[in-house]
Amino acid sequence: MTGAGGPRDTMKHLVAGTAGHIDHGKTALVKALTGIDTDRLPEEKRRGISIELGYAYLDLPDGTRVGIVDVPGHERFVRTMVAGATGIDFAILVVAADDSVMPQTREHLSILELLAITDGLVAVNKIDLVDAEMAELVAEEVRDLVRGTFLANAEIVPVSSITGAGLDNLRAAIARVAARVPERRGGSVARLPIDRSFAVAGHGTVVTGTMAGGTLSVGDEVDILPRGLRARVRGLQWHGATVEAVYAGQRAAVNLSGIKHDELKRGDVLCARDAFTPTSMVDGIVVLDAGVPRPIEHGASVSFHLGTSEVTGRLALLDRPHLEPGDQAWAQVRLAGKVVARRGDRFILRTVGGEATLGGGQVLDAHPLKHRRQRAEAADALARLAQGGLRAAIRHELRKAAAPVRLSTLCAQLSEARPQIEAALGDGIHLVATGSDAWAYDDVLLQETAARVRAALADYHKEKPLLATGLTISALAPRVDPDRHLSEDVLSAMLQAIEQQGYVRRVGNTYALATHRVELDPRQAAAREAILAACLAAPFAPPTLADLQRSLPFPPAQLASVHEALLKSGELIDGQVCGFHPQAVEDAWRKLEDYLRQHGQITMSEFRQLLDTSRRYAMGLMHHFDATRRVVRDGDFRRLP
Repeated sequence: MTGAGGPRDTMKHLVAGTAGHIDHGKTALVKALTGIDTDRLPEEKRRGISIELGYAYLDLPDGTRVGIVDVPGHERFVRTMVAGATGIDFAILVVAADDSVMPQTREHLSILELLAITDGLVAVNKIDLVDAEMAELVAEEVRDLVRGTFLANAEIVPVSSITGAGLDNLRAAIARVAARVPERRGGSVARLPIDRSFAVAGHGTVVTGTMAGGTLSVGDEVDILPRGLRARVRGLQWHGATVEAVYAGQRAAVNLSGIKHDELKRGDVLCARDAFTPTSMVDGIVVLDAGVPRPIEHGASVSFHLGTSEVTGRLALLDRPHLEPGDQAWAQVRLAGKVVARRGDRFILRTVGGEATLGGGQVLDAHPLKHRRQRAEAADALARLAQGGLRAAIRHELRKAAAPVRLSTLCAQLSEARPQIEAALGDGIHLVATGSDAWAYDDVLLQETAARVRAALADYHKEKPLLATGLTISALAPRVDPDRHLSEDVLSAMLQAIEQQGYVRRVGNTYALATHRVELDPRQAAAREAILAACLAAPFAPPTLADLQRSLPFPPAQLASVHEALLKSGELIDGQVCGFHPQAVEDAWRKLEDYLRQHGQITMSEFRQLLDTSRRYAMGLMHHFDATRRVVRDGDFRRLP
């Protein structure tokens, strides 16, 4: 299959994985089905067993192409099996009719369960070596084994890779599974856990793996994590065919430029540029396999398998001192090295020596804070994450930060593309654009910031009791946020919201407490009352400052300072030539609104006549209504918005 568009538009593509005990004929069965021998190493040929992962594909009659990952069955290579099982869509459990259910049959089935594989079938192989009665007995033993698992209702197909008996039935059963299994999506950004790295003469470095998410195209710049290397996609192949792009769920071979193959190994991850951040801790839900002989204790050493990576670590249980076989718990896994994890990823836990599978789980937070032992609030937060989607994950990231977070950082922490993050923000999460990036914060931080703003302004008003003004954003920022987590753009947006909530008000280019009023001495208080009374006595033609200074028995300078304080505090409304009493402004507005609802528009002359006042006072009031957008101007007319 070739072409610039790649296989996405032309056929359904899935990945199946074999599973089963050593020498039960998995590789031979794959070859019988596909014609491809997945044992490629000389040692595999010599010893007659699979050591490394093998790959083949099967084209079905409906056009579906099923990639097949053939895994080794030996107990020493279970870690390789785990790497191969990552990213498969369904399983083909192989059980030999002459051997029946064996230890790795059980362990591989357990691993598939822990990786949340939900569909598949069973092939009872080597029926040429037994009679029909024995083959039927083995099928019954298999049915007992899979009871209660995702294979409980799976088809069990007798087959022989040697004689070809049952192969057509097996292909048909695979087709039925493939028809009901959906194609994998796995996230919006490209990620490919590497399972092989090698050099091809004339082409350079090639890595292979199953696309865990997103789309990868020729020419893309990529990160190789957790190594921190960078490369460019020189070419792509899908089951041997050259393509321009590969998609989530597809097996792919990626030809890279700018990097040597021996710089890479299984466990590294090829990712979209700047889309992932490696981590050395994950929070999630952990399940201990029911077949484990004893409980696992808090702080136990484990081998952590995620994707194709394997890292040792310690298990920190958050809601109990130990975990019983068959039970599950909220936990944090603290790793000795870094991995590339994403919310929703499945992982396997094994003993550090690799002797046995302990259990597994699902990543809920790929970049957690370090928790104290048995921290109830951390367990509660994980329970909310488990029930929620991307929006819950965004809220969780914002709560961890306890500060505004750059949108680009959220994308990298959650390994999501920007459109998906923006679409999931929703109520209670705010976004402030700043240049090419943006900052996100939630209502909790907004209320915490509002409390700090109110405390800072209260202190300032106490320091400067006679100033009607408050603090500018630049002056307020270090008082509210001494650690400088808030940019002035973000603080400005928050202050607008806090103002709408009624906690603060704008006074010029400053912010003051909404309840703040200038504290006046008795003479100033008397002057204040006299000014307000004089303005209210002539509501639509109030005295100017000069009028007040001529008519009221107070020193002119005192009247000027009190009058200014009243204008800045909002106790008088600035009418350009005078100060209007707020009650007069509202009375004027009621008259104007009634007029506009009846007539649709008004001129300045008509407005002056409506209030029975002079033009300069009418203009002062209309200027206020213009500024507060209660009306809109259309040439010589004003109308309601």
